Amino acid sequence: MANKLGFEQTNERIQQLAQQLLQTMTEERLDYTNTFRQLTNGEDIAALSAWKQKWANELAENGQSKEAAQQMMQTVNPVIIPRNYYVEQAIQDAEAGDFTLVELLLAALKKPYEQTALTERYMHPPIGRKPYVTYCGT
Repeated sequence: MANKLGFEQTNERIQQLAQQLLQTMTEERLDYTNTFRQLTNGEDIAALSAWKQKWANELAENGQSKEAAQQMMQTVNPVIIPRNYYVEQAIQDAEAGDFTLVELLLAALKKPYEQTALTERYMHPPIGRKPYVTYCGT
């Protein structure tokens, strides 16, 4: 988790900082992948403004610049992940003989750390859909 936050090593304060982030993400219902990517890109996230100040202070305390941290974060926080909804949609189309979505998803997943027009298609969970539920054995 330390690397996802741009730290080279961890300590108790960094672990607490990570726990605070995860707690806020849960309370605010923030998407895990997108939140880490937004932090990586230096984007403002209103719900995390106080946390980001603590993060900046901890970076300084560890002798790390924000830019160096974000560069490290680029290598561990993907732009996209294979979200179940998109995988299932691609599989359903493939079962019907149309492999277009399979090919697009696979092409995007070849470079999950690069933000492109193709990866943008898969960055966000579908709007207006209930959370995807999986069951053991799926």
